Amino acid sequence: MPRLASNEGEITWIDLGEPMVINHIANAWEDPTDPNVIILHAPIAKEGIDFFSHKGYFARMTELRIDLRTKTATKTDYSSGRSCEFPRVRDKLAGYPSRFAYTVKHTPSRTDIGGLVKWNLFERRPVKDIDFPAGVIGLVGEPQFIPKTTASEGDEDDGYVVAAVRDGPQERTLLYVFDAKDFSSEPIAVLAPPERLPFGLHGQWVSNAAMGLV
Repeated sequence: MPRLASNEGEITWIDLGEPMVINHIANAWEDPTDPNVIILHAPIAKEGIDFFSHKGYFARMTELRIDLRTKTATKTDYSSGRSCEFPRVRDKLAGYPSRFAYTVKHTPSRTDIGGLVKWNLFERRPVKDIDFPAGVIGLVGEPQFIPKTTASEGDEDDGYVVAAVRDGPQERTLLYVFDAKDFSSEPIAVLAPPERLPFGLHGQWVSNAAMGLV
């Protein structure tokens, strides 16, 4: 869709060759070497899904390269057998080339979240997995990347990844904080807010400085 399109006749349709579902996009940008090529990374599902039981959903991290001249697309699945969802990148890089993305990983039941995955989008591969400790039960919201205040512009993953975990049996929410660079399964901190946070699939980190509080 051209940015300055004036009517629906300017929409470009790309035949992907098979049915698929993209619920959330990790990131997309114009190829720096060819502005006629759009590079998009997202978990892509091809199987059917029962929306009432959430069974059967399996989304594979995939790169789509869309050529606007030929109106064709090439797909590269680099999930290595993982099913993932809720991808996020460093916010300031949305729409621009970004090396890293972060997702949850799950079984074919989307509510059975087993951990997180860090991905290298440039090299099209998983970097490292985080497995939640035994006993962590419940739903996990999308991972949020928070840059360190001392992070340099070129050090993309110098920061933290925060995930909200709903612990149903205990009726509480836990915030798990991980080092984004080494992505160790051992969290830096596990925070228990004084009140249970209503669970939502999506969220946003906003610093005090961005809100004008410092």
